Amino acid sequence: MLQQQDEVEAEVTWEDQEMINRFSLLNTRKFELISDLEELKKEDSLLEDGIGELYLAEEEGAARLLVGETLFHLDKDAAVSKLEADQERLQEEVAALEKELDETRSTMAQLKVKLYAKFKNSINLDDE
Repeated sequence: MLQQQDEVEAEVTWEDQEMINRFSLLNTRKFELISDLEELKKEDSLLEDGIGELYLAEEEGAARLLVGETLFHLDKDAAVSKLEADQERLQEEVAALEKELDETRSTMAQLKVKLYAKFKNSINLDDE
């Protein structure tokens, strides 16, 4: 709880309110990005497992590849190529999201500095 001596009398200007709103939007986006990254990394792990299983499969010839609700019969090499292409696309998407997350965190840090400089302990910008 904020102690009386810790409070700062500061007028909230339009620009201050815009920074606070921007911080809030970025904070929400940060958690969305983290969630999306976790999902993509799980999918990447599954693709990696699938590629490994295909390499270890002793059968030559056809492999069954489930895409959505459809089962495709492909030769083993085509199935591996398809999974590797999907994995590469996924890794590019992960890299883009990680870049956006870094930029989001950087912008949030800059806003935190400005807002804490003006409002001191009267504002809480922590994730908790």
